[in-house]
Formats: sequence, C-alpha cells, structure tokens
Amino acid sequence: MKPRPPFPATASRRQAIAALAASGLAASARPLFGQSRELRAPDEDGARRKNILLTGCRHDINIGDQAHAPGMLQLIRTHLPGVEATLWPMPSRYGPATADHPGRRRRLKPELAEMMRRSFPGLRILEPDWASEDGDPDAAAELADAISRADLLISGSGGGIKTAARNWKEDTGKPWGAYGVTLGSVQTWYSEASFLFCRDIPSVRILDAGGLAGPGFAFGPDSTFAMDLRDEERALAFLGNHGLEDRRFLCVVPRLRHSPYPEIYGYAPSPEEKEKAATNERFKETDHAAVRELIVAWVRRTGMKVLACPEMTYGVPLAKEQWVDPLPEDVRSHVVWRDSFWLCDEAASVFARAFAMVSLDCHSPILALAAGTPAIHLRLPTDNPSKSRMFADIGLPEWVAENDATSGGDLVQLLGAIAEDPAAATLKVQRAMAFVRERQRETMATVRDVLWG
Repeated sequence: MKPRPPFPATASRRQAIAALAASGLAASARPLFGQSRELRAPDEDGARRKNILLTGCRHDINIGDQAHAPGMLQLIRTHLPGVEATLWPMPSRYGPATADHPGRRRRLKPELAEMMRRSFPGLRILEPDWASEDGDPDAAAELADAISRADLLISGSGGGIKTAARNWKEDTGKPWGAYGVTLGSVQTWYSEASFLFCRDIPSVRILDAGGLAGPGFAFGPDSTFAMDLRDEERALAFLGNHGLEDRRFLCVVPRLRHSPYPEIYGYAPSPEEKEKAATNERFKETDHAAVRELIVAWVRRTGMKVLACPEMTYGVPLAKEQWVDPLPEDVRSHVVWRDSFWLCDEAASVFARAFAMVSLDCHSPILALAAGTPAIHLRLPTDNPSKSRMFADIGLPEWVAENDATSGGDLVQLLGAIAEDPAAATLKVQRAMAFVRERQRETMATVRDVLWG
C-alpha cells in the first residue's frame, strides 16, 4: 500500500485555503501554501527570524525514529542560533481503515511531543494527522500558516521525501533539502534539492552517479548522532532499582529480520507481510543465538550484569523470549529484562552508563556512541546494506559484524578487546564522534548558506 502524500490532496488544499481566508490569514488562494512572508513575526530588532519546517517522527514506536527529530533540532539550535523551527510530524500509517480500526491514521505519542517541547522551549509542533483531509479547518489553517512562515523545508530520515519535496517546491517555490538519509537509486528530482546529505557512502555514490556533487550533496551523519536529550531521573531510578552499576553492565538489543508492523499497529497483514512474519519466525532463534552465547560467557567470566532492552516496542517481549527465558539459572539471575518500552532520552541516559552495547538494531548503537559508550552492531541480512555502513563510514568498521557469520565466540573476542583496553575503546568512540561533529558543522554551514541565500 502506498503511503499517503505528506501534503494534502488538491481538494483538501482548497479546504485549507478556505479556512485561511475565513481566519483572515490569506490574502489570496495562490500560491496555495506560499503566503506572504510578512505574516511572520519580527525579532525585537525588527528583522524577521528565519524559520525551518522539519518533517520527521515517522515511527514513535522506535527510539531511533524518535531521536531523528530532536537530533535535527539540536543541530539547528547549535549551528543556527536564533533560527526558529517548526516540527511537522509525519508518522507512517499502516493497514486498511475499518469500522473498528482507523487503519493508517496515527498520532504522535503525547509523551514524545512533551519530551521535545520540554527540551526545546517555544518549539511549535503541528498536528501530525492529515487534518485537512479530515476536514478540520483549524488544523488545516495551522498547517498552511506554518508552511507559509517557513523559509526552508528539511526532510529528515524516513519515507515521504519525494512527495513532500516536490509539493513544497511546487506550492511555495522555496528551497528544500534532506538531512541524514539513505537513498536507493538515482532520481531526476534529486537535482531540485538545495542539499541532500546522505548518512552512508553508498548513497553519496548514487548522487555522484546522478551528476550531483558539491558541498550540498555529500556525506552527512544520521541526525540521531546529535540527539543529546537525557532523562536522568528516570534512568537513575531504573538503574538503581535493578542494581545496574555505572560502567559495569552490558546492553543487548534484539531485532527481527522484518519489523512486524501488523502486530505493532493492529491490522490484518498483507500476503507480503505474512511472508515476512514467517521469515521472522523461522530465523529469530538462530539470529539471537550468538548474543545468547555472549551473555552466558560475559556473566560467567566477569560477574557483571546484562541489560536486555528494546529499540522498538516488539523488542520488549522478544528480548525475554530469546535472551532471558532460555538462560541457565546462574546466568539469568544476572540479566535484567527491560519489561516496558521507553523514550529515547531515558534510553540515552542508560546507554551513557553502560560498559558497552551489542545490538542487532542500528540506532541504539548510534545513541550509545553519541553518549560515549562503545557499541557493536550486528547486521541482519535483511537490513539495508547501505544504512548498515553508517558505523564504518564514521571510522568504526571493526564494530560492525554480519550476524549470520558471527558466532558467540566471535562476539566474546570483540567485546574482550574492548574490556582489555577500555581506554583505547573510549578513544575510538571519541575520534568517531569528533569526525561526526566536524561533518555536522560543515553540513550545517551549507544549510545556513541555503537559508540566507
């Protein structure tokens, strides 16, 4: 099923314009969403502040997707001081609509919106639903006004880049770009972007093949690397309740070969999704076997604890099923199972205090590295091979391993090398993050040039 376009359909746009006219905000019905920039409030010195419209928050049931938007907001705050940002959540929607189920219509979790408002005072967060499609004139007017006020659209990681960008350009004539994305093939519409920063080198090569080069079409790390929000109170309470001592526990994060969205969102799976579910069932035990062996060796050799924790909501029961319940009793007593999902700020606070991480998913290691903790990523064969290059591309190729070709003994050696020389491991993290921060500085300089161009 094709996703809904991020911009309202033509009929719904007319509804939005009518709502704007009724509220006195619109001077005319054209350009559709490109209203006069004088509508925007000036700074105290009389100059209008620049405004960026940021799309993101595709999956709030995933701490990686949760972290993209606050990471990008942090980059804006750090490198573009004084620039306003408006967040336009674009959650993915799944499943057909029925009388009992809204299908593909989803809302952003209130606690996630509150986390971002608390950390970014004054942040404007738009209604994430397709309000104009549903005929809500107030929400449609708010969306149209936000698009009018924005000087630049930045599309974060996730789907919908093409439709959002093309409609934005058509309706406003203003610049747009994408930050920290993975691209699949050469597309002619890429040339319409003011910048495309790709989080992996294979995607950059795609740009090169399309004849796009220069400072705006280059490597730019996933914005999750910039996510520095913390929930110290919740994290410290959790660690204290479970006897997890600072730098004396290992984090492990599970993953299935395919995210089970029908199960997560409660809709009937398509034939393709049924095949993916069968693949998950067939491989989940073997996919988690190496880490299970590692847990046994880690506990028995070091006496330290292990925290089995999720990146996505389904990871909560999966970790218990594959890593906790099958363990021998002497090991199980040293393993803490995170029995509830969390937000990325609490997760980052916990990861910052771990000795190291081993993860089958890819964004928990990013959060760990950003917090200063060594992290090993085990790539599943169904993972996007380009996206999985992120760790090698920032200088940590030795901490990426193919799960199918990695045994428990191999993981013991990888983790043993970190344990034998933790100072060297810490230095690796620091060097990688120094490279990331330098690329962030360079890429945001390009964004600044576009914004004031």
